[in-house]
Amino acid sequence: MYRFVRARVDNVATAEDVTSAAFEDVLAGLPRYREQGRFGAWLFTIVRHHLQDLYRDRARATSGTAPQVTAAEDDLPPEDLHVLRAAMAQLTADRREALELRFFAGLRVREVADAMGKGESAVKMLIHRGLAQLRQTLAEADDV
Repeated sequence: MYRFVRARVDNVATAEDVTSAAFEDVLAGLPRYREQGRFGAWLFTIVRHHLQDLYRDRARATSGTAPQVTAAEDDLPPEDLHVLRAAMAQLTADRREALELRFFAGLRVREVADAMGKGESAVKMLIHRGLAQLRQTLAEADDV
């Protein structure tokens, strides 16, 4: 969960705070959890709600600008990280979220579908189109 959050916020402390708050909600909600879906999807739904709250608060505080997606600092060199941020920013919100849940959080397609409230085929299409768009954007960046 931390990796997923860290990929979506701009610093380690904020990622830790969001993850911690999400785990507090998970612990508080465990007695009410019903095994109707996958546990991982339930966890990531809680995390997504915390991230939405963070984005909403930041948007109010900074005149509507949402934070940029970042990868963990030690995963990529700074120049590659800048290119990835720019490419991810060009994706639609659904495509970006599907890719982040699948690759940063390591969820299976079914779990991504549950977390996003979409069907598996819709998520597969979001991932496919998101990767195709990233591939094209990154290829164009290499040409420049």
